[in-house]
Amino acid sequence: MIAVLVAVLPVLLSPVLRDHILTRPQHGEGYGYAFNTFPSTHVVVVGSLIAALSIVLDSHPGWLGWLIIPAVLFVMVGNVVGHAHRPSDVIGSVLLVGALYGLFAPWLSRSSRPRNGLRDRDPM
Repeated sequence: MIAVLVAVLPVLLSPVLRDHILTRPQHGEGYGYAFNTFPSTHVVVVGSLIAALSIVLDSHPGWLGWLIIPAVLFVMVGNVVGHAHRPSDVIGSVLLVGALYGLFAPWLSRSSRPRNGLRDRDPM
């Protein structure tokens, strides 16, 4: 259930923040974007899915981290280079996902989760 919340909540919150809560200063014609692009929904979607995947695959192999980090960086850089978002937009998106992940972190205690697919049993 927490993995679903971590995957869905940031994606739902991102457009609400961008369109109704957070504002960007208008610097005039020809400078910057004509509309608010913070946070990047593209990066929020990728980041929240990867955060949910890390919850589901709690005891993931070490090589998975070497795939996850470049995937997020690829999406971040691609959005900036493609002029879809500013660097602050993509960094803020990762921070949004991280903050919501941290909100649910207390319920992800490793002591109550199965280890290697088996629950600790009373040696009785």
